[in-house]
Amino acid sequence: MKKVLLAVMAVMAIFAFTSCGEDEVSACTAGEYKCFQDASHICEDGVWKKVEDCGAGQCNEATGKCGGESGDTGDTGNTGNTGDTGNTGDTGNTGDTGNTGDTGDTGNTGDTGNTGNTGDSGAGDCEDIFICMNGCGETDEACMQACYDAGSAQGKADYEAWYNCFSSNCSTDQTLDCSVANCPTESEACGIEKPEGDPSYVNPYGTSTLNFSVDQVANDGDASDSGVGVVQSAFATGTYGGSNVAIVPADAYVMQSSASYVVDTTNGNYVGVQQVPVYNNNGTGVGGNPVVILSIDEGNVATGELSVSLYQGAQAIMYLVDVDWNAGSISCFHAFAEGSINVSNVGDVTNHGALAFTGNVTWYNPKNYEANGDISGQLGVTVCAAK
Repeated sequence: MKKVLLAVMAVMAIFAFTSCGEDEVSACTAGEYKCFQDASHICEDGVWKKVEDCGAGQCNEATGKCGGESGDTGDTGNTGNTGDTGNTGDTGNTGDTGNTGDTGDTGNTGDTGNTGNTGDSGAGDCEDIFICMNGCGETDEACMQACYDAGSAQGKADYEAWYNCFSSNCSTDQTLDCSVANCPTESEACGIEKPEGDPSYVNPYGTSTLNFSVDQVANDGDASDSGVGVVQSAFATGTYGGSNVAIVPADAYVMQSSASYVVDTTNGNYVGVQQVPVYNNNGTGVGGNPVVILSIDEGNVATGELSVSLYQGAQAIMYLVDVDWNAGSISCFHAFAEGSINVSNVGDVTNHGALAFTGNVTWYNPKNYEANGDISGQLGVTVCAAK
């Protein structure tokens, strides 16, 4: 059975950081070029300004310009396509209505002909039973039984054939891959298939180790320049993409992590933890990419192990994104995390309590997400170009 993705959540982030003071950084030299986030920048009036996007790995670190030769800006490269949103899947065929048959010759009484078969309507077929069961909790047997009982006679027969085959062949590997490989006919009858993902996005998309600790969690009502809940270090390290891009950029002046309690009357209150690369812009810190965001629902903030996933039942959600800092919003998604965190210290996060956790996660890109293939359309997100 396919895992069930969480309903599309409002993507929330604090998108704030404490700027570094002028005594902590030095201004750039006029006319100097430098590569930031695969783009060429030039220093004008003591401020780094973007010249052009170079494309992944196409900015010359020696010259600070796109392309190879000094003085040539080179091609800007393509940013990549966001890809197709993907199909949500067929709900089942309504079946043929059948032929009404021939009326026969008017001179002869003859036979009026057969009315034909009305065909199966598709309602209550095996795929519908699965869809219904996916809406039940993992231990809600009464709900699952009701889904089965609501199926058509053919739907129940197909489900039982699949169940018997799957139980016999996949008892130690209860995955979609095993079902398709060992019960192809039964799986097809129940709409179980292995979705295709975009091969330009490796699967999985990377890994990260997590380590975060603050004595106080900020509150979204605190002053914007408050340093509460902020540490000048990365809480998530590792790589992502097929070329193993470092989540902590080597050219960032400093990495900043922060935690804040957020009141959200629409989606529910939560604790948000984010990681931002900070760059020097004439003595002022400016945000860079990629940004790591972890969100834990208020009801799940407790000591012990918390699951991190997009699937129903997960206690936290975590994603790797690029941010449009001018607009203050997410521009595209690199990956979502699967794994867990272990909360070792938690106070009253509604009143500046402490928070500490460690963990390990695996990154998956929405264009090639585990065994689900391309789920970017289901999530309704823009996906960053493959790395």
